[in-house]
Amino acid sequence: MAGVRKKPTKGGLYQAYYTDWTGKRRYLTADTTKKALQAAYAIEKEHDEIRKGYRQAPSAHEVNRMRTWDEALDEYLSWGNSQGGRGGRP
Repeated sequence: MAGVRKKPTKGGLYQAYYTDWTGKRRYLTADTTKKALQAAYAIEKEHDEIRKGYRQAPSAHEVNRMRTWDEALDEYLSWGNSQGGRGGRP
């Protein structure tokens, strides 16, 4: 079920939430509660159709195709730094 948090963030934006097709709660922001709630309901409707089988689930390629090389590289390097080195060394 989609919804909106009552208080805005420090930047003045309102945070809405929805449940995606995998069952995980996702968040988005908008400048008014009405816009945030409308966007959350629209996205949740699409994900509900995927969950019920009316639409196909997006593949990994479709999800990540708009990412730049720099974003992927930064994510990979930050993951590697968080894992540590061999033998428990940094």
